[in-house]
This record gives sequence, C-alpha cells and structure tokens, in this order.
Amino acid sequence: MNGIQADGNNWQIDGVTNNEAFFSILSVNPSIDAIQEFKVANNNYSAEFGRAGGANVQIAIKSGTNQLHGGAFEFLRNSSLDANDFFSNRAGTPKPPFRQNQFGGNIGGPIIYEGFRSRLGETSNLTIPTLLQRQGNFSEPGNPVIYNPFDIDPGTGHPRPFSGNRIPSNLINPASANVMALLPPPNLNVPVGQANFNGSHSIAHDVDNFDVRIDHRFSDKDQFFTRYSFLGTTLESPPFLGTVVGGDPFLAAKADTRNQNVAISEVHTFSPHTINEFRFGVNRVRTDWFPFDQNLKTSDEVGIPGINTFCGFCGGLARIVISGYSALGHTPFAPTFRHDTIFQWVDNMTFIRGKHTLKVGADVRRVRAELFQTANPVGEFDFDQNFTSDLGTAGGSGLASMLLGYYTLGSRAALTTYPSNRTSQFFFFGQDDIRVNEKLTLTVEIFCWPV
Repeated sequence: MNGIQADGNNWQIDGVTNNEAFFSILSVNPSIDAIQEFKVANNNYSAEFGRAGGANVQIAIKSGTNQLHGGAFEFLRNSSLDANDFFSNRAGTPKPPFRQNQFGGNIGGPIIYEGFRSRLGETSNLTIPTLLQRQGNFSEPGNPVIYNPFDIDPGTGHPRPFSGNRIPSNLINPASANVMALLPPPNLNVPVGQANFNGSHSIAHDVDNFDVRIDHRFSDKDQFFTRYSFLGTTLESPPFLGTVVGGDPFLAAKADTRNQNVAISEVHTFSPHTINEFRFGVNRVRTDWFPFDQNLKTSDEVGIPGINTFCGFCGGLARIVISGYSALGHTPFAPTFRHDTIFQWVDNMTFIRGKHTLKVGADVRRVRAELFQTANPVGEFDFDQNFTSDLGTAGGSGLASMLLGYYTLGSRAALTTYPSNRTSQFFFFGQDDIRVNEKLTLTVEIFCWPV
C-alpha cells in the first residue's frame, strides 16, 4: 500500500500490534469468520496510528455474546477432479496427488476455529548430468569442448583438449565420482543441456488457526475484554532428488510455526467528557526450519571431510552449484530458528471540553528478538567452465571442472552462538480536534515514534 510492501504496514488486532519483530509482517491471520470489521487508512490517519510508511490496518474481532450459536464450513479440493499437466504427461509421470481440506467453525461467544490440510503433489524439470557425463565422457552431441588444465601446449601456452572429449578415470576426483553415484538417472529423452529429469514430491501443509474472545461489562463505567489468537502451521517440502542428494526446491525443509497474539482491554468512563482506555498485548512468533538431511553424514561419506563434524546441525551433503545444472546438496538458510516476543502496554486518555476533543496516549513495548540463521552451515562449492576452458575464451564445462575437483568459489557460514536482542520502545502522541464551526474542524497533532 502507498507503493510499499506488506512489511511497511502497521497491523493491529483489537488495538495491539500484530507485526512480528524482525520483518514486520503479520503474526497471526484471523479467520474471516472471526472478523467483526476492519479499517484501512493509508493517509491522513491520526497520530495514534503512526509508525508506518504504508497503511494502518485496524482489525476488530467479533465480540462475545451470552447466547449459544455457531456455524461450520468446509472447502474441498481434490486431484481426482484435476487433469495432469503437459510435462508430466510427456514424461509418463502420473498425476501428482493433491488433497486440500479447509474447514472451520464458530460457536458461542465466539470461539472461532479454522483448519487447513493440504497434500499437494508438485513436479519440476531439472537438469542433471547424463550417465556418460558422470563418467567424464563429454562426447555426446551438444557438449562443449573441454580442455585439460594439466596438459599445456608449450608452444602456445594454451591447454590441449581432452582426447575424444573424455576425462581419463584417473583424473576424476573420488569425491566427485561418489556424488555422481548418488544421482538418479535422467527420465526425459532430450538433447544434452536441456532439463532431463522430471522430479516430483508431495508438499504437506497443515494450518490450525483459532481465536477466543471474552467480553465482560462490570458496570456502566467499566468494560473489559480479553482475546487469544493462535496460528500453527507445519510445512514439509522435500527435495525433488531425494533427501540424500538434496537440491531444489530452494527451501527444501520442514517448517514449524507457532504464533500467538493476546489482547486485554479495559475502558473506564470517568465522566461523559473523560474516558481512559488501557490495553495490554503480547505478540509471540516462533518459526523453525529444519533441513531434511540434518542427521545425515553424506559429505563425510562421499569424501568431503570436516563438513559434518563441525557442528550439531551440519548434516547432509555440501551444497554443490554447477553452472548449467540444477543445484545439489543442502538447502541454504537451514536450520533457521526465529523466536520473538513483543510485550505492549498502551494507555489513552480522551478529554472533551467545549469545541476541543483532546486525546493523549503512550505506547510502551518491550521486544525480545532471537534469530538463528546460517546461510550454508555445510558449505557451498561453485563450479564453472573456466578450469576446463581454453584460458576462459572458449569451451569448458562446469561439470567437467567439478569432476576434476576444481571449484571456482568455496564458502561456508555457520553460527556458533544464538543471537539474542532486547530493546525497549516508547511512543507518545497528542491530538486535538478543534471544531471551529459547523463547516470547519482543525486537527492539531504531535507524536514521537519511537524513542
């Protein structure tokens, strides 16, 4: 909104923040049946709702009642009603299963629950080495000329091509050969260099979402409510080439999310002209990403030593990126543990005096933010054609360089400590709406966001 992405918005539910601490995105997503009303303000909003370059989105959950009532719903999608896609048909791959159940209901005061269950079969076309290429044989049509970096012509200073465009077996790196042995055979009959493997996997996605709100009227001067919202999700997206080989999709991992949002509000009317509103909120986010290969020792087993023994979460095969081919190995940015909690205290006073409606308030937040994320804990090796080209001017293959064991770039980033941040934030505002006459109202505001 206002040309800004979702993390530039200020999201609030029942007057308390619904922005998580790190990326300022939504923490919980109330069911549509739980929402009484919402308001989107993207300009000229009051000082009370500052803090956002995008929009201020205010959501109110339905109030509780003292009468029993309820409702239920179910939204079904099933692959039995779907057609297979073109690429799966061409590869002879059966239609992947898809089961999606989105259901929910509300009862009583209200207690709103919404569940989501999805089993989605997904396919992707990948490019993997052909059976001959894995042996160092690049004689098939469509392969580039590969040069031997160990055989230099003394007259020209340039490397000579491999005889028959084949790498001798004694020059193939043992670890590279072991990695090639882990790959499945291609299942698409296409020319060299094109996507030759149609991979499929099943994505499991479950969501549990509920909201509970209790309202109580102590007297004509005191009104109270409390609300609890919960969002729990699990997502499993395994790699197309299997747990051992890894690779695509980019984030092949198991994700577990448990987010909670609490609001407590008490409104006291001192007089028809003086009103105080106090709110307390807790916004808790917990998201954990686990790689499928976390407990495997694949790098050690194929002959890349020191990778899997560096830390407790350094399992699996090092990420291998070969120019012109689909990536292999460990998924990046996993594991990731993101836990943050925002405690919020808000107090607003409204005074009505003659032509003036004055509102002043404070918003105090204590933020606990913890993020454990490492880009490539088991390392990454990138291979391009340079080592097997004619001094970088012609020919060469990233796969041939990989078979020889010569990588262009190697990197590793693994955290050994758990970063934990604490901060306090203070927001203040004052606003006076002055009714000059029936046709003119002036609004004077002052705010400080944040200290």
